[in-house]
Amino acid sequence: MPILSASRCWTGVQADVNVMMPDRPMDLQFSVDSSTNLPVSQQPAELQQYLKELEAFLNGSDSQPNQPSPPLQIRHRGVDYLLRANASVRQSEEEVADYRTSFQSIENDEVPATRAVCESILDLESNQKTMRCEVRLRL
Repeated sequence: MPILSASRCWTGVQADVNVMMPDRPMDLQFSVDSSTNLPVSQQPAELQQYLKELEAFLNGSDSQPNQPSPPLQIRHRGVDYLLRANASVRQSEEEVADYRTSFQSIENDEVPATRAVCESILDLESNQKTMRCEVRLRL
């Protein structure tokens, strides 16, 4: 599958609440986000160029013999954003339940199911590995 068609770009806000669990080997983080997918025509040009170069590199193209570096800065709707992390992420996603809230009709096939997402993250700067799992429910 080509990278350009498989990539997703969205904009929005996210709020996090961290719950420290001193008697457990891990803590919890609850996140709520409100996001909107950006069509390709609205995606920052820097990201589009990076994805084209990355696809050429992964396809073994002579035009891109070296792995491209992600853009350090992106401008979107007049606001500059700086790259905060440079990581390699492997993601798996699977459906865990067909959950519908009381206000959603059973006939509505467009209601997305509850999904479990697990990510294995390698920070390319520090070589630190982390694992993150989350349950996503869209209302």
